[in-house]
Amino acid sequence: MRPLYGGIGTIFMLHRVRPLSAEPRLPDNARLEVSPAFLASLVDFVVDTGFDVVSLDEAHARLVGKSDGRRFVCFTFDDGYADNYEYAYPVFRERGLPFAVYVASGYMSRSSILWHCMLEKLLLRHDEIRYELDGVSRVERAVTMEEKEALYDRLCNIVMGLPSARWPALFDSLFDDTGIRPEQFHAEVMDWDQVTALARDPLVTIGAHTVNHYNLALLEEAQAHWEIAESKRILEQRTGRPVRHFAYPFGLAAHAGEREFRLVESCGFDTATTTREGNLFPAHRGHLHCLPRIEVTGRHQDVAFVDMRLSGVVALWRYGPQRVVTA
Repeated sequence: MRPLYGGIGTIFMLHRVRPLSAEPRLPDNARLEVSPAFLASLVDFVVDTGFDVVSLDEAHARLVGKSDGRRFVCFTFDDGYADNYEYAYPVFRERGLPFAVYVASGYMSRSSILWHCMLEKLLLRHDEIRYELDGVSRVERAVTMEEKEALYDRLCNIVMGLPSARWPALFDSLFDDTGIRPEQFHAEVMDWDQVTALARDPLVTIGAHTVNHYNLALLEEAQAHWEIAESKRILEQRTGRPVRHFAYPFGLAAHAGEREFRLVESCGFDTATTTREGNLFPAHRGHLHCLPRIEVTGRHQDVAFVDMRLSGVVALWRYGPQRVVTA
């Protein structure tokens, strides 16, 4: 598989890095987390295997034709969680290796809410959930962990399928009178001091991830453009560094397509990444604003499993023989 589907490089997608905990978690949220020890073992594995660990700037340079032929990987982290600073940063700093964090600036400004964390807390605390949708009051019961996970998935799909203008009313109906407030989760993401401290380190690339982490495909074009362009402006103003790279929230075909790719390119980004599974090939130089990634999750904290994905077998299973995954 590897000679055909391994490509010239890979962009890894991660979210959270923190020690394993006995605290009850819903699997969908827990899978976004890997332990610091696993991250360290993965970094060491790719180095020992012969990959170059490169920045997004270097990956871009190699894609547009300045490659020395060595296979490379980029490590990227989405959203801007505080544990990226506390636990991921030391892993790379100790090894002198680069990585990137795609920051949703509204989280740092505390103007956007971590609704998925709030929803997890709600379901773990309560067996009966009440909310209003489309003018209809609904009551759902979920007692077992399996039922809670199924309801969590269902509610996440509802949120991601709604225009962002309808989010406040839904969240009000879900969380009112539950004691679960957005400010309880502010510490889950970095503050601006931590973002700017990372930006000062040449090993770290700060990329943009919109302002409010909305599904861009459901926004009017002007609002989608604002989310993209404003995130770049805010991050450049806050860090004093150019922001050349972007990641689409959610990142599948239902969340980012040709319109979003065009908008990101028009805002002056060198690259943009999706959550489509795949490795990078020379032909991606013509698709720099819809680059695939390989997700590293807490569900399979095993370097052998990641190595299997590096071979391209999962992309083959999902997309067939198409090697240049763009949509």
